[in-house]
Amino acid sequence: MNCCPADFTIIDSCLAFVRLSQLKELDLCVSSSSLYSFPVAAFGLRSLSCVKLCGVALDHLTSVELPNLISLTLEKVELDDKALHNLLTGCSSLEKLRLKECKNLVNPRISNLSLKILEIVDVSRENSPVIFRVEAMNIQSFVYSGADCVPNLNLPSVEVLQNLSFSNLRFRDRWLEDLISRLPLLESLSLSNCKFGDLLLEFSMIAPNISQANIQLNNPVAYNTRWYFGLVDFLRNCRSPLPTLKHLKVKTNLPLSRESELRDALLWASPSLETILIEHA
Repeated sequence: MNCCPADFTIIDSCLAFVRLSQLKELDLCVSSSSLYSFPVAAFGLRSLSCVKLCGVALDHLTSVELPNLISLTLEKVELDDKALHNLLTGCSSLEKLRLKECKNLVNPRISNLSLKILEIVDVSRENSPVIFRVEAMNIQSFVYSGADCVPNLNLPSVEVLQNLSFSNLRFRDRWLEDLISRLPLLESLSLSNCKFGDLLLEFSMIAPNISQANIQLNNPVAYNTRWYFGLVDFLRNCRSPLPTLKHLKVKTNLPLSRESELRDALLWASPSLETILIEHA
């Protein structure tokens, strides 16, 4: 339900009606200059399995009983750390949580053992960063997007993580390398519009069974000796990313003094290669 009401009476009436039903999915998006105060009683609708809220405020949220809720999306929602904690505590079966552009969070803790998918997109506050403590030990997929900022995350125990995606972030020191070293089951890593010092990187690959790849390197400014050896050290501790690849074609506009070293690196990345072609632009 997408609403642009002059007042919120009609929304109150609709929610009062659905509380008497066995509603399974609730999708409420309020477009208004002021936030709609979502009624606490609506979180007692135990039949709900999917909830999407946008443009609302969750005030004085204490008791929540949503034992069948599997998916929860909060977008442009105003709530503090305690309200989020109380909400998540009442969702014992929650598997997917998405937070986007939420306000008033400071140091939220996410610890649901049932949680498998977590997405945090552009959650910030005006004068200082929001620091997330992710203690949900069974997360398999994690998406985190900032606004050209350093990731403010505490990820103490996410060993079962398989899919990791970062975008619009600035990494410093060895934060990312240290994180990846603690993810033995990682299968997919996506980095989009992320900065490593002066290097702007955009890369995404989710293809464990890929049989053909086309790689183009077009920016000579990004590839210097220091960056290259740092990449070598990083990749040395990784598994081959393309174990089933059979045919590979690489195009580069950079001069290659030692093509054999490039071939060795590509063969490490793709140990099952049958044909390899390197073209110079």
